[in-house]
Amino acid sequence: MGKKILRIAAIVLVFAIIGFLVGGSLIPETQYISRDVVINAPPRAIYPSIANLRVWPEWTPWKEMDPKMEYSFSGPETGVGAEQTWTGPESGSGRLKLTKANEHIGVEYDLWFDGEGPTPGGIGIERLDKPNQTRVVWFFVADMGSNPVKRWFALFLDDMVGKDFEKGLANLKARVESQPIPEEEEEALPESGSPDDMEDGSEEAAAAAGEDAPTEEEEDAQDEDDEEERVE
Repeated sequence: MGKKILRIAAIVLVFAIIGFLVGGSLIPETQYISRDVVINAPPRAIYPSIANLRVWPEWTPWKEMDPKMEYSFSGPETGVGAEQTWTGPESGSGRLKLTKANEHIGVEYDLWFDGEGPTPGGIGIERLDKPNQTRVVWFFVADMGSNPVKRWFALFLDDMVGKDFEKGLANLKARVESQPIPEEEEEALPESGSPDDMEDGSEEAAAAAGEDAPTEEEEDAQDEDDEEERVE
């Protein structure tokens, strides 16, 4: 009786392992995770908060989850090449580097977490048809490879990462909508004339010529002097 039970248990275990491996192979190795939000502001009001990694701790959720997290930054302040590293007792250690940046499209980055990576992700911005409304999408692409354990884990990844993205986007929305919308930058041109006139100094030359030209009284005095010379 005992041997029969052990035999049945062994058979069940074998089928469970086979099912685990086969099931894992059917799960896609690449998982695309994303969350989005509509922010009542144009892209130019949103871009500074996503292109400057130094302000990420002000709206991303991880500092709140791990108050002892410490950040360091390198590279340019904004845009491609900007880099952020962090370490914390709850969050572990990681590094994030911007690889693409465009004020009309958003940013993309590579992420290294606890020595693994890089894993690509990004924050996209899309202007909507309604005035001063922009759709912001935070996305993450996880490559689980051929490891069936990682593929099964990917089934829970969307819920885990998605909650962080939702909270971060809500914070970003509140941050942007509480700030004044920056005015669109326009190239300043002179009220009259052309930029070429300013560049080649025509106005300055004309002013100088006006300063050197004799007045009408000076011309009359000069004529009188010439007349006296002729009389003599």
